[in-house]
This record gives sequence, C-alpha cells and structure tokens, in this order.
Amino acid sequence: MQGCADGPWGPPLPLSAQASVNLARVHKEHYKAAKEQLAAQPKSKQFDFDEQAIFLKSDLFTKRLNKLIDMFTTIHQFSTLEQHTHIEGLEQVRSACTH
Repeated sequence: MQGCADGPWGPPLPLSAQASVNLARVHKEHYKAAKEQLAAQPKSKQFDFDEQAIFLKSDLFTKRLNKLIDMFTTIHQFSTLEQHTHIEGLEQVRSACTH
C-alpha cells in the first residue's frame, strides 16, 4: 500500500506482513540452495530433515499473512473509492429507486 506512513508502532500491517512473507520465502530458498549444495558433495553430511515439518507452521502463517494483505488491500481500495463517490446524476437515480 503506497502512501502509508509509519505509525507510532512501526510500519503499517500490510507492509510488515509483506516483509514477513518475503523473509519466509527467502528462508525456504536458502534452505533448498544449501540442501542442493550439500547434495552435490556426496561425501559431506546430507540434510535428512523432514522439510514439511520444518516449514509447515511458517507456510500456514504465510498463508494467513497473504489473506490479511489481500483484506487490507481491498479495504484500502474501497476507502479510496469511497472518496470519489460523487457521480453526476447519481442522486436522481438514488431518489428514483427509493420512491
């Protein structure tokens, strides 16, 4: 969301949430890169971790954050739209519908 200034407790939620989503993505990328690098060296100790167990909670958290980001983006779009509700002739249509 552009134009959002930092509040007294830090950046707005959508910006913080997006930073967290990006951090989780980079963490997973680095994990996979390290795993591939070790796989290229068969004599070194290999990763034998359960990848699903490692990333399950962060994937669920990231999914929730993405839903929050979508929700706040929609709210921001509608609040911006609300500021521009003056449409010529709308009052005539509105009064015709109420009678």
